[in-house]
Amino acid sequence: MNKDIKIFALPFAGGSSFSYKDWKFSFGNIKLIPLDYSGHGKYFKGKLADDFEELVKDVVEKILTFDIQTEEFCIYGHSLGGIVAYHTALILEEDYFLKPLCTMVGACYSPKDFANLGDYTQIDDKLKNNLVLQGRVSKTLVYTKEFEHFFYPAIKNDFKLVSKYYFQSMKLLQSDIDIFCGLFDSDIDIEAMKKWCQYSNSKSRIHIIDGDHFFLESHSNDVCKIINSIIEQKIKLKRKKVD
Repeated sequence: MNKDIKIFALPFAGGSSFSYKDWKFSFGNIKLIPLDYSGHGKYFKGKLADDFEELVKDVVEKILTFDIQTEEFCIYGHSLGGIVAYHTALILEEDYFLKPLCTMVGACYSPKDFANLGDYTQIDDKLKNNLVLQGRVSKTLVYTKEFEHFFYPAIKNDFKLVSKYYFQSMKLLQSDIDIFCGLFDSDIDIEAMKKWCQYSNSKSRIHIIDGDHFFLESHSNDVCKIINSIIEQKIKLKRKKVD
């Protein structure tokens, strides 16, 4: 398989590139590039985005620092990262004429539904309790000064951005879109995920993972196996067209 293929991976709300730590051993010659948003992960000293457009612009700028003019690439985004991946792919296609091999979204509402999720600027105690219930942070850590100072501002800001997202108009990707759903995801069901099929002028495929909302971590091997297969098929198809 072409060793120059890149996969840019975008985290969920409050997450970081660390969520993709188990993916790096699954792609052979394909280069996995997990990205952090400004103010998160390795960019934790950076400025947090004030709005969704600023978040997407930050991701586009980071991706453009890599050689995607002459090399194939894909984008995967999970939950909040899914909607960021969609808008990032749109900008790359429309403004830079750079089309991903495929755009992949996991555990994420389609744009119109995402805009109707409601107010996620929850009171602190409720948001922190939800983090504990989801198993993202322990009950003993969530109320510590360290968590409040180093981690919570980025988490809270991400949920604020979710609340600020608004749907302008339906724009279609020119790249394929691959949709990853968790069979036991209590945050979003498979029927809602299927609406993503309307957002591509090309092919769309649905992949069901035997996990919950965070299947990218708990079932990383299954997800990566599917992604490998998708890329292999895409490359074979492109080679046939050249021949």
